[in-house]
Amino acid sequence: MGVVLPLTVVAAFNWFSEVVVIADTRVSQRVKVIRPDFPESPQDFLKTWDCLKKLYSIQSPRSPEKAAVLGFSGDIRAAKTVIVHLSKYKFQNYKRRLVMANLKEELRRWIEEATVSKLEPRARGGLKFMLCGIEPSRHMSGKRRNGKTVIFTVGSLPTSEAHIYIYTVNKDSGKVTVSKRLGSAVIGSGRRLKREIMKKANGALKFGFRHPHLHQGRAFLISHIVGLMFEENQSIKDVGGPFQAIRITPNGLIDMYVWPPSAKHHNVEVRHEGARSTIFNAVLGEEYTLYPVWELPL
Repeated sequence: MGVVLPLTVVAAFNWFSEVVVIADTRVSQRVKVIRPDFPESPQDFLKTWDCLKKLYSIQSPRSPEKAAVLGFSGDIRAAKTVIVHLSKYKFQNYKRRLVMANLKEELRRWIEEATVSKLEPRARGGLKFMLCGIEPSRHMSGKRRNGKTVIFTVGSLPTSEAHIYIYTVNKDSGKVTVSKRLGSAVIGSGRRLKREIMKKANGALKFGFRHPHLHQGRAFLISHIVGLMFEENQSIKDVGGPFQAIRITPNGLIDMYVWPPSAKHHNVEVRHEGARSTIFNAVLGEEYTLYPVWELPL
């Protein structure tokens, strides 16, 4: 059995009234094959599929209007072990109200349960998770010079309390540490291009900043920018496919897909069938079924 390589990008951006999370959908796997001209020496080759959802929603029946998003990077079989553990034993039975500050620490314990008991050190290496969400009823506040407390706003809307957390798994012990990020975060192969991603994302942040009705366009723009960067980068060829973007808004989640690099490839039809999403690109005449990690067709 080959090792599924940890080549992916998950990026999150705090846009003050919402959080946007972006991930590629490509899977890369090294498979042992026998070369006809050299049969006694198996060689590796890289096989790719554009088929995997790397972003997953978390909801509670006690607060159905709220949702958080979990993304991952690292060995996909290891991530599958953790996410199946979370989905089967934790999220399905999560009866509390979804409060990000509480979920943050609970998730750390739950991930650690799986990484310590179910994963070998080799599988843990490079494994990271990202949790994103907002608290729409809590707003950024500050003080004017006259001492009056005011609520910061974006356009006519108050800001939302944003939460972006990175969970890092220790390869040797399986223990998990969590850190909070303020404006943005990147995990996976995208860390190599993090500075460039942040620089270009800053331009998207300024686009329509005080006009929340343009958030959909901004999410589209930043997804296009990130996807194009990986299409053009010669050193990272195994990140790509349709890019998934999820807007975490005060009214729930908005899911979208972007085909870099050509704008004419962005108009896609999306059909959801349970945890699967099938996206059809009429211009390219291509159809992709994006599987949840527990249905990965490997």
